Amino acid sequence: MSHFFYPMRMRVILHYSIRALSLVVIGGLLVVLLIPLLTNTVLLPHLLSRLPVDRAAANLCSFRLFSVSGSLALQNEQQTIISLPRITLTHTPLDLLGKKGGTLQIEQAVVHLQQHNGRYRLRGWPNQGDQANPSMLSAALMPFAIDRLHLSDCTLILHDETGQARRLSVSTDLHLSFQRQEGDGFRLQNAVGTVELSDLFSTSGTISLATGPDSVDISLLLEELDARPLRDLLPAPLRDSPLGRATLSAQVVTSSDYRDIRQIEVQTTLHQPDLAAAPLSLQGTDATGEIRWRVVGPPHDLQVTVDPVALVAPSWRIEAAVRGRLSWQRDVLSGTGAVDLTVSSSDLEVPLAFTYQALVDGDGRWRLEIDGQTSGPLLLPEYRGIPRITAGPVVTLGARLNGQSNHVDAALSLTVPKLELTLPATAVAASQLQAAVTFASDPTGTNARLSGTVKQVRLADGQAGVDDLTVVLPLTWNDESQADAAGSIAAASLFFRGASWAALSGEISRSEGAIGCTGRVRAQFFPHPELSFSTHYRLKEHHLQLDWRLPVTLIDSANLPARDWLPGDFSFQGRLASQGQLQFTGSRFTGAAELELLDGTALVHERGLAVSGMACSLHLPRLPLLISAPSQICRAASVDIGTLHFSDATIAFRVEDPTTIFIEKSRAGWCQGTVESGSVRLSSRKPEVETVLYASRLNFAEVLNQFGFDQTEGEGTLNGKLPVRWADRRLFFDDGFLFSTPGTGGIVRFTSTELLRQGIGAASQNGSLNYSVRALEDFAYNWTKVTLNSSADELLMALELDGQPRTPLPFSFKDGALVESQQGSLQYPVRLDINVRLPLNELLQVGHNVKTIMGNR
Repeated sequence: MSHFFYPMRMRVILHYSIRALSLVVIGGLLVVLLIPLLTNTVLLPHLLSRLPVDRAAANLCSFRLFSVSGSLALQNEQQTIISLPRITLTHTPLDLLGKKGGTLQIEQAVVHLQQHNGRYRLRGWPNQGDQANPSMLSAALMPFAIDRLHLSDCTLILHDETGQARRLSVSTDLHLSFQRQEGDGFRLQNAVGTVELSDLFSTSGTISLATGPDSVDISLLLEELDARPLRDLLPAPLRDSPLGRATLSAQVVTSSDYRDIRQIEVQTTLHQPDLAAAPLSLQGTDATGEIRWRVVGPPHDLQVTVDPVALVAPSWRIEAAVRGRLSWQRDVLSGTGAVDLTVSSSDLEVPLAFTYQALVDGDGRWRLEIDGQTSGPLLLPEYRGIPRITAGPVVTLGARLNGQSNHVDAALSLTVPKLELTLPATAVAASQLQAAVTFASDPTGTNARLSGTVKQVRLADGQAGVDDLTVVLPLTWNDESQADAAGSIAAASLFFRGASWAALSGEISRSEGAIGCTGRVRAQFFPHPELSFSTHYRLKEHHLQLDWRLPVTLIDSANLPARDWLPGDFSFQGRLASQGQLQFTGSRFTGAAELELLDGTALVHERGLAVSGMACSLHLPRLPLLISAPSQICRAASVDIGTLHFSDATIAFRVEDPTTIFIEKSRAGWCQGTVESGSVRLSSRKPEVETVLYASRLNFAEVLNQFGFDQTEGEGTLNGKLPVRWADRRLFFDDGFLFSTPGTGGIVRFTSTELLRQGIGAASQNGSLNYSVRALEDFAYNWTKVTLNSSADELLMALELDGQPRTPLPFSFKDGALVESQQGSLQYPVRLDINVRLPLNELLQVGHNVKTIMGNR
């Protein structure tokens, strides 16, 4: 019986077990089927309704025994905020009971971030303060724990304030460990894994996280960083250069709730970058050529160092090392530091030191201040036509910049105590040079103002220059074209030989691709003549043109502010005019000028020199060389040199260089005849001058008058040549002679015969001294000859006369000799040799007659 009931009992137990299991299975199936339904229709709509968005869609797609999957999408104002099309969590039933999971996998997620005042937030998410913004929610405690986080092909889309969007694709595989906290939550304890980024820049690396009692240590190492996105930080000419591979190592220490960053250390290395834009290249200074920089410290006091880098060109090199501190407090980033620069070339090495201060606030406003100076004189060699420049003893630079997203204000300054330009022919020195640039830029355009002052500019010898030079140039650009802007240039004094001669003023104008200047130079002496000028500089061609014009203006040496460059007894007056043009292209000057003198008068009182009625013209076709065209003409109505008087003088000449004038030929009226000269070269390097004067039809009596024999009268002409030499500021005659025309005699009347008596030697064999002297008071000669020779400071004048007195003289023969006789009436021919010594240079300097000079001896 017992054997019968035992199987029966087993069947009952099995039956009820199967029914219970069926109920469990049916219940499990109902739960699996009802949980997604209840979640999608009740729980999720209730939770999503609390979010401040227009549209929130969430769906629990499946709920299986070992996995659950779903999706999430948020939109606001028809803009997608977050799109998570596939979220999968693996688990076990026991894991769910313990609020744990296995692997959380998020695929093809898209998150949109919008830049606002320099910071990124979820696009379209209402700005209700940090507590309501998901970008600021604390991740310190999690409602459940997972063992692994896997992101696959997720994308961050970064929208900047200009509307441009950049994509950053992210994939990660992180192994996580959590610690259960008191209450209801989990705290992330450790995380280790890999990360891959692409699109905006490509890289792969590792990331780790370790949580301590009151801090969190986060480490990131990116070893295959594509540095191409960093090109936007480079100068425009270098942006097309391949940057190569980069490595980034970062360590961040935060508070336990991740809200406060306590320590940051970031080190970046560019490995063998090829930064080049011919002819420039940028590289590290060590053997590897790597470029490295490091940031370390708390956010409020970050230390920044940049290993030395070099900007290299074919003829020069700039090395720079940057160090400084950064501070991030209350949405304000500020920084201070220094930059050490060394500019070098084959014959140049200039160390420069700069300090900087920078600030960026949370609203996107920023400020940058830079101050620097050279550690010694700045020496710039000649380069492509730019003259050699020496500046020092130190050069000081400064910059002040302020701006925000669409507006920039700046002020730049340069101070040079002394500047020297070395030109081929001379040097120019400037002192107390100050330059400044201010500009403001916004979307409507840019306005700038360039200004500069120079206290003093001098040529190498210090004899000429400019005082208090000021230049102001406003510049304006707008979206359509460059608008005209007017500036100014002024110089209080144009300096020459210790005196101020004129003042300069002008207006600077600018058109697209060119700068022009028109102005005037106004003399500071009576009658204040003005020279007008205009310049035009074409920027693209580097072409400068200068035109000037001085209208006919009366100039009087008595009104000049300085006369020490003139002989003390020299004066002049005349009407002067000039015009010309000078051009500079590349490194070459070309130009031409015209000068004209009218009604000129020049006097050298102590030397008895007087020139009047001058009319001269000079054409210089090869400026800046002071070389004239051939056959320039200078005329003078009269030229007086002591007792020598010339008229209607004409000189044809050319200027060979600043120290040499070549006289091609000259002609002047003298003693009622003419004298002409051949070619002669006048040079300050060779003060001695020799030439020959050819005389034609000179009045004999006038020649004697001009050599100091006053009141000599007569008729008859002389011809001949007079070799002369000027040396040691004295005039010398070398065997000069004048003779009467053969077959043609003349008449001469000497009023003063005392000097003749001393100069007459033995008379003819039948004559006497008294008879000869009386005969010269009214003498008819058949022929005559005058010989001129210099001996030391004296002129030896020899007169040869052959003739007879014009009227009988009261002389008669007695015992074979000529004697005076009241009853006599004698007209006897004589031949006379008269030798007179004249102090020629004294005669020419003071203009006295021979009788006066000899009487003073």
